[in-house]
Amino acid sequence: FHDHQRSTSKVIQCGIAVANALCAAHEKGLVHGDVTPRNVLMQKDGTFLLTDFGFARLAGEHAANGFGGTPGFLAPEQISDSFGAIGPHTDVYGLGGLIYSISTGEPPTRGNDLPEILAAVLSSKGPAAPGEMADDVPRPLNDLLLRCLQKEPRDRPQTVAEVLDELLAIQSRN
Repeated sequence: FHDHQRSTSKVIQCGIAVANALCAAHEKGLVHGDVTPRNVLMQKDGTFLLTDFGFARLAGEHAANGFGGTPGFLAPEQISDSFGAIGPHTDVYGLGGLIYSISTGEPPTRGNDLPEILAAVLSSKGPAAPGEMADDVPRPLNDLLLRCLQKEPRDRPQTVAEVLDELLAIQSRN
């Protein structure tokens, strides 16, 4: 997204399209694991495609098996086994990070180098509220993204389908 293209309705449309793609992957037992703006293509007709399943894993795998993905968008369980196995909740975090990034222009976790970014992902402090970063983020979307980006997997929505339902509700109100 370029700033002139970003609108709340486009951001939500993108989130809905990616959520639908993730739901299909989860039905097959796959976790994408690298949901980032660079892995979402906007087609000429304005629709969105989720690409690059190169880091996809089977639900239930652990970080000790090695992780892949984009550092500023990694869920804690992709870095440390202390957060449990990778699962659909991992892509909930990724989807939240994607929408956060296209809403604010910044990834949810930032740092000067890889160790600093990974430490920030694992710290108890989460990302700044998207509504503090960009004043056009509606309150319901702000709150949804903060829930998606919780450090503890159990504190997030457990499925992308739950997030999809909330995105559809937000879309209907805007």
